[in-house]
Formats: sequence, structure tokens, C-alpha cells
Amino acid sequence: MLKVIEDEKLIARYARRFAGTFRPFTDEKIRVKLGHQGASFSAKVSWSKRLGIWIFSHSAKDVRYWNAFGLGKPQVSGHLPITAEINFPRAGIDRKTGAAFARDAWNNVYVIHRGKIGGGKKGIGKTLFEENYRGNWAWMEDGDSLAEVAVIGALQSPRFALQAAHFVRKIEKLKSAASFSSQTSINFSEAAFHEELVGSPPSSPPDNIADACDHDLIISQLAALLHRWKFR
Repeated sequence: MLKVIEDEKLIARYARRFAGTFRPFTDEKIRVKLGHQGASFSAKVSWSKRLGIWIFSHSAKDVRYWNAFGLGKPQVSGHLPITAEINFPRAGIDRKTGAAFARDAWNNVYVIHRGKIGGGKKGIGKTLFEENYRGNWAWMEDGDSLAEVAVIGALQSPRFALQAAHFVRKIEKLKSAASFSSQTSINFSEAAFHEELVGSPPSSPPDNIADACDHDLIISQLAALLHRWKFR
């Protein structure tokens, strides 16, 4: 079982490490208007061709560590919608903030997500996430209660940036599928590989969390190779 990390200094240290894991993958900085029209601001995002994502990290004083992600290379000065956010409270426990750091009994540190995904559209939110997200789930001591959370990846892993990018792609596909469905239950009927369905539903905790973080990544990369070789 995991335990949420509440200490302000530890959260600050891990938030810096989180943002730093993407720097070796950054190809260029691109000036964009982040957000949707009418509620956007000028920002420089970091684009990674290898990961296939962009990231913008910002420390909002006395509020949270904000990390916004999206897919595809942004156009210069274009309006850039946000696909997923992985935000951390500055201290303590804030269940209104989507993500947190947690540790296991061996002091391995993980990035977890509570399922608070936005999108500005009906049907896209925590219920959609809990009912349809497939990935690495674990139980976590969350202060005076227990919570089942999605594990994005192991922060100390050299593959963490890949694990985080994998999570962002799953959120994008989850939101896209929901926008074409009139129900919160999504039907993926065609016979093809779906990256967003790799992993387990809630209440299916893995025996080894760190291994499970790599398992989903390996399956998706294998599927990409088979697709490149024209296997179905």
C-alpha cells in the first residue's frame, strides 16, 4: 500500500525532480497561447519529439505545482488546448488537486492521480476516469482515509518520462472517446489495439507497483512495433 507524502520540503523536492525528468527529452521551446480562446495566456512550452508531448510547468506561489501536457508539436503563437494536468499541492493533502506524490514501504516514490480530469465538456470528469481508465491502480493511505488512485509512474525510474507520456496519451484517448459517446460508458468495439485499455480497472492492485508501471509501457511499445510491421 502507498502513503501520500504531505511534507512541504519533500513535495518541493519531488516537484523539481518531476519537472526535471522531461528536460533531457526537450527538443525546443515554443511560444504559444496556452488554454482556450478567451481564457489563454502567453507561455513557452517544451516540445519532445521522442515523447510526442509538450509540457508546461509552473509553480503557483502558495497554491500548487502546475504541470500541463498536450500531444503533438504546437504551432508558434497558436492557441494550445491542454490535454492533461498533473498538479501537486505545495504542502499537506489537497484532494481538489489532481495528483500527489506517494511512497511505498520501501521508500520508492510514485506519482499518483486522483482522477480529476477536466475538459469543459459534459461527461468528462472524475466519474469518467474511475469507470473507464485502465492502468496501474493502488490503494493509498490518504491522511485519515484510504483512497484508490491511479499510479502514473515511479519517479526514480529512468523511464518515468515515458510513463508520464503514456498516461497523457491515455487521457487524450479517453476524452476523445467520451466526446463521441452519449453515455459515460465507452464502447471500443472495433478489432484493434487500444492503448487506453492497457492495464487494470480499479480494485485490481498489482503485486509490484514499479513493475506494473513498466508493464503497460512495454505492451504499448510492443503494439507500436507490431503496427509498424503491419501486424494486427
